[in-house]
Amino acid sequence: MKNIFLIVFFGISTLASAQTSFRPGISAGTTFSYPDRQSEFSEGFFSIYRSGLQGGFSTLVTVNNNFVFKSGLLYSTQSVGMRGDGSGFKTDIRVNSDNLLLPLQFGYQNKLGSLILRELVGITFMQNVKRNNVVTIESQNQSPIPEYTITEDRDISFMPMLNFGLELGSIFNNDGGFFIGVHYRQGFSRMYQFNYNSTYVNQPQFFSTKSSFVSIELTYYFSRPSYWFKKEFEY
Repeated sequence: MKNIFLIVFFGISTLASAQTSFRPGISAGTTFSYPDRQSEFSEGFFSIYRSGLQGGFSTLVTVNNNFVFKSGLLYSTQSVGMRGDGSGFKTDIRVNSDNLLLPLQFGYQNKLGSLILRELVGITFMQNVKRNNVVTIESQNQSPIPEYTITEDRDISFMPMLNFGLELGSIFNNDGGFFIGVHYRQGFSRMYQFNYNSTYVNQPQFFSTKSSFVSIELTYYFSRPSYWFKKEFEY
């Protein structure tokens, strides 16, 4: 226990003596989700990739102009699904979910000429807010639409996710900055899965997802509070 307190004290002392800066920001972008590879399809069914939207607030702490810590709070929508084309019917099943994301990322930044490149890794905590299934069946030969069932086997609302990311951008003369980032997030286990069955399907289709997705984010970082405080006292 004594050693833990010493480590914490050393970490706080290091941050206090280091040159740190804080930047708030806003982010917006799009997401691209895909099902888990352990999904099992037959009868002409296959998984499909779908896109969603994402936005929220970001914070960036820079230590000694090289090391960075990024966090924030994001509202993210993901959509994955499966599709079938056979037995005279076209089937489209979408799994839509709305989630809150709390990313905790550490990394390093380098200058590339007038640009700044950040490499990030960390954990993102995902809290599901809403999830629903949308099933569309179209008859190709005027046959009556068959009945179907969806049996949920697993539905987890909270999941930690592994997070890798890259950001590239620049800081302007007003101390604000604009960056474009690509992030990959993958859950540690299955978050949602179900079996789909219908009268025209010989065996159930097993669908599974870890809620893994890739996001492309545009982030504007506002000027550091210390920059405006300094400007205020310049004459």
